[in-house]
Amino acid sequence: MKILIVVLAVFVFISSMPSVADEKPPLTVNIVVDPLLRDHFESQEKFEAHITDIVNRASLIFHAETGRRLVPGMIEIGLPPNTGFSIDDKSSFTWLAEKLKRHPSRFWVFLIYRPLASCDIPGIWSGCAMMNETYSIVAHNSDVGYTVQNLLHELGHNCGADHSKSEDSIMYFFGRNATSYGDKAGIIRDTCGQ
Repeated sequence: MKILIVVLAVFVFISSMPSVADEKPPLTVNIVVDPLLRDHFESQEKFEAHITDIVNRASLIFHAETGRRLVPGMIEIGLPPNTGFSIDDKSSFTWLAEKLKRHPSRFWVFLIYRPLASCDIPGIWSGCAMMNETYSIVAHNSDVGYTVQNLLHELGHNCGADHSKSEDSIMYFFGRNATSYGDKAGIIRDTCGQ
C-alpha cells in the first residue's frame, strides 16, 4: 500500500511538471557592439563567447521571471553615423530602428563602451531604452554582472515596465544588484512572456 501511494505521488508530481514542449519559444536578442569594446578582446571567438555569456546569464533571470528564455541572435560591430567620443541616444535609436526593419527581432541592443550623451537623465550612462519598443542601449562594464543587470533593466523597459521604487528590483533606477523584477514582474511577464 505504501509503495502504491509513493508511486502515485511521484506520477502526479511528474505529470504536473511543464514539459519542454510546453515552454514558450525564446526571444531573440540581436546585438550591435561598439568597436571600442571589440578591441578589448584577443580574438573574435573570445569576444563572441563574452557576448553570448552576457545574454545567457540574463536569460536565466529573464526566464525565471517571465517564462521565456533569451537567446543571442546576430552579433555585429558598428556605430551610428557621425559618432564621436560619446553616444547620442536619439541618433542611435533611429539607427537601431533601421536595423530592426532589415532584420526583425524581439530585441535589438546596442552595447556601448563609451559614455551615453543624453537619454534625458544627466549623469546616467548605464543604459537607455524606449518604453514598449524593441531596441535599447546598454553600457558594457568590466563587471559582467553589472552589464547583465543593465541589459535586464533596459529589456524591462522594452517590455513595458517603468522604474520601481524598490531597491530590490532590477527596475530600480540605479545601482542594482537584484535578481528579480519584483513589483514590475507582472507587466514584463504580460508583455514579453506571452
